[in-house]
Amino acid sequence: MDAAKRVLAVFKPLLDLTISKVGTGTGTVVSTPAGIHCGLTCNATYFQDSYVTLRATPASTSRFIGWYGSGAEACGTATTCRVQMSAARQIAAQFDLVLVVGHNGNGKVISRDEGINCGSDCGQSYEQDKLVELTAMPDTGYGIATWSGCTNAQGATCLVRMNASKNVTATFKPLVSLSVTKQGSANGLIRSTVAGIAC
Repeated sequence: MDAAKRVLAVFKPLLDLTISKVGTGTGTVVSTPAGIHCGLTCNATYFQDSYVTLRATPASTSRFIGWYGSGAEACGTATTCRVQMSAARQIAAQFDLVLVVGHNGNGKVISRDEGINCGSDCGQSYEQDKLVELTAMPDTGYGIATWSGCTNAQGATCLVRMNASKNVTATFKPLVSLSVTKQGSANGLIRSTVAGIAC
């Protein structure tokens, strides 16, 4: 107090921001300014009319789908969402299980339902326990040799139960022809141990 002083204190309302995580996958949501780290802390208070930036980070086994709730309408599927606290907010972040398909050799894999066309689109999120049917489509001169990661596989078809995030790989190999001829004056039958020859 080296002179007369005037001090002004400004008070503003505090509003609640509550984050919920929905979907079949896992991930975290953190805020700037600090307060939300969900995971652990999914509720915080902020000054009225301030802006809060939310960042969603999916786990390695999940995919971030989008934001839902009042104040997040414009955020869509972006992993970052800027929210104005003009009112109390309840915002949901959706993470879903993801199926990732890979292929070795010449061919592609498609799903019966829309989502996988690998080739180009090799990842898709699905709801819990959905049974996804994949079909291997070898290039000319190639065949499907093996599947890995399937719940059940038979020939060119792979069934995947989405009770967790899954990685599936189809391996294509070149086909080589085998021709069998019979000689002699008697009759007989030739079969291959792998289906194909019944001569």
